[in-house]
Amino acid sequence: MVNENEMMCMESAAMKLIQYLWMELLKYFFLLPNKNLDTYIEAFSHIKSEFLKNNVNFSPKIIFADFEKAIHSSLLIVWPSVQMKVCRFHLGQSWWRKIQTVGLSQKYKKNSDISIFLKYFFGLPLLKPDGVEDCFTDDIVSILPENEKVQQFSDYILNTYIKPDCDFPPSVWAMYSCSIIRTTNSCEAFHSKFNSMFYSAHPNIFQFIDVLKNVQKETYIKQRSIHVIKNRRMMVCEKENYLRQNMAKYESGQLTRFDYIKKVSFKLFKSINDNNDKEHHS
Repeated sequence: MVNENEMMCMESAAMKLIQYLWMELLKYFFLLPNKNLDTYIEAFSHIKSEFLKNNVNFSPKIIFADFEKAIHSSLLIVWPSVQMKVCRFHLGQSWWRKIQTVGLSQKYKKNSDISIFLKYFFGLPLLKPDGVEDCFTDDIVSILPENEKVQQFSDYILNTYIKPDCDFPPSVWAMYSCSIIRTTNSCEAFHSKFNSMFYSAHPNIFQFIDVLKNVQKETYIKQRSIHVIKNRRMMVCEKENYLRQNMAKYESGQLTRFDYIKKVSFKLFKSINDNNDKEHHS
């Protein structure tokens, strides 16, 4: 057992280690002709073989990826024992886009029973994977509003993210943790910056190589400044403390499972919606 201060120190140390590994590990660039399963298998197999050339058996325990089924399948073929995870933030974005697609975005924005009901879904990622289906069927569905579009959204979540044979089961996206850093944002931030370094949509090979060289220079600079650790933003700490407190209440029986979901769903969805608003107004 550890107290709250010890836990925060452990999380801080873990984040420092992650930052260290992120800047120290080699990064591979692939120019792929398509997004087919065989293409991804060949790319990931190449990474594995490069490590073996240096007598290193590279066998990652957990890999975070986006919601592309071919990537998940190829990674499991190359590393059968790997545990696949998806970004919690982008999971929320995907669900929010579905809300828009079925025509419920205006309903959500209004302070209505449907709006409140839809937000409850965003607490599911903060449960243990084996508790998601029970919460969905026993708690959420039990108060399902009589609305065809809401039923359509609920069926989509069930068929795509909850059923045992679905594309992205709870074991991939649900985690009972107060950390909100479970994201692929660092990769996407790099990708965005990488794209901005080109002056045309179709650069020639020489321009492409020049950009790669500049990226490598920046990587060396970051490696030399590995001892400089950025402080975590106060907003992140506050959200994690809020989640931690409600998890403690849930574990002690002060909150039922559904009460816990109600509280954390609004906190998590607010961060998702805030980022969507920023993207919309940028």
